[in-house]
Amino acid sequence: DVERSRGLGDVYKRQQLSKRWGLLFFYRPTCLHCHKFAPILRRFVDEYGFELLALSPDGSSLPQMPDTKQDNGLLEKFGVTSLPQVIVMDAKTKKPVGRIQGMVTEDVLIEQLLSINNEVNREP
Repeated sequence: DVERSRGLGDVYKRQQLSKRWGLLFFYRPTCLHCHKFAPILRRFVDEYGFELLALSPDGSSLPQMPDTKQDNGLLEKFGVTSLPQVIVMDAKTKKPVGRIQGMVTEDVLIEQLLSINNEVNREP
């Protein structure tokens, strides 16, 4: 339920997650799903304060991602084989902890981030 997912406790939880995780957004400007997902991700990042680095193979950008950088081998380093894709990074260690693949809604983005967070917190 969208209204429930926007409750104050959930907003606080998402803001806490934004302090722990950074996001790498891999996309290609010619990809239709990337075009559809970029505004969803931008709105989410802006609303909750996530740090975002947008990367495309040639450094060209979408309107929602004006500060896009060229990936310079990061697609290969992180094993990205499909786009769009978000790699969730630990803000302190700068290590990847999870990935979100494909064009997803904001609710699914939140669910997957919470799932990644729970998985990482379960590790010994």
